[in-house]
Amino acid sequence: HRGVPMGLQMILVTFATLTMAGLINVHGTTTVAAYGAASQLWTYVQMPGFAIAAAVSMMAAQSIGAGRWDRIDSILKNGIVLNMLLTGGLVLLFEIFDRVLLGWFLGDAAAAIEVARHINRIAAWGLVFQGMSMVIGAIPRANGATMVPLINAFIALVPGRVGVAMLLGRFVPIVLVLALAGSFAAQEKIPSTAGTLPTHRPQFVGLLAVVAVVITALTYFPVLTLGPLAEGLV
Repeated sequence: HRGVPMGLQMILVTFATLTMAGLINVHGTTTVAAYGAASQLWTYVQMPGFAIAAAVSMMAAQSIGAGRWDRIDSILKNGIVLNMLLTGGLVLLFEIFDRVLLGWFLGDAAAAIEVARHINRIAAWGLVFQGMSMVIGAIPRANGATMVPLINAFIALVPGRVGVAMLLGRFVPIVLVLALAGSFAAQEKIPSTAGTLPTHRPQFVGLLAVVAVVITALTYFPVLTLGPLAEGLV
């Protein structure tokens, strides 16, 4: 039964990752490619945190089994310090050489590289605190308390990561659009003249529908045809 919370935690992490990918996909291929390249770098940045958390959990379990609870404090402190040094050092290294490292994944795509650098500057430093969280969570896990890390992961990922992303990516733009609509609705009515375009007639509805169809086609048709064209060239 102790393995169930750990399995649920992995499902929770996967859910948060897929949700973030869904939020990013709406911003176009350049942003998707940039996020993918930045994620590849983050995979290497997270490796020291995973290794240190595993070592802390093992040493804490041995100390608890031997009844040496006095060692737990020093194990935790050393694990946090090591994580800050190793993970923070990798983040700093990637910040300095980010253009070169991202170029390995993105080639000569300058626009995607700049977007990836921007994403990396915002999010990469959070991996230091993620490593600290993994080290801290390794202590109760070593004592068999797997529910506490699950609760911490749920709070950090669902209300934290996904919630903030949804708030900034979806709800804030909606509020701004509603505010703009309210501003338009509050304006004084202007008398109709010969140059006024009526919005209640079939001509306006048809024009709006044609513009929507044309813009949608220009957005999605190249993407839909790219796959078959590439297969034909290969």
